[in-house]
Amino acid sequence: MLWATFVPTTLHPGPEQSFNKLYSFPGTDLISVTNSLPRDSDYRGGRWQVYAVTFEGTSATQFTNDAQVLAAAAAGQVSISASPVAYVLCPLFTL
Repeated sequence: MLWATFVPTTLHPGPEQSFNKLYSFPGTDLISVTNSLPRDSDYRGGRWQVYAVTFEGTSATQFTNDAQVLAAAAAGQVSISASPVAYVLCPLFTL
């Protein structure tokens, strides 16, 4: 299933449990991936903590879920920012 969004609104940091994680890939044309979607019980309405993912000595690869990003980080193929680089409100809509 494909999802789309519109212009995000910048938010101030808040309680961690009120956000989902969004992994972005600065400097690439890769699509961001997340740990939750609107159909999931833990979806927070499109409030995101955005983490930057950087490729470490490997070619940029499109991931399709957060588990792949976390596995690549554990293998040393990518690094993930230690803290969010942004907080945004950006609901997802089905295409």
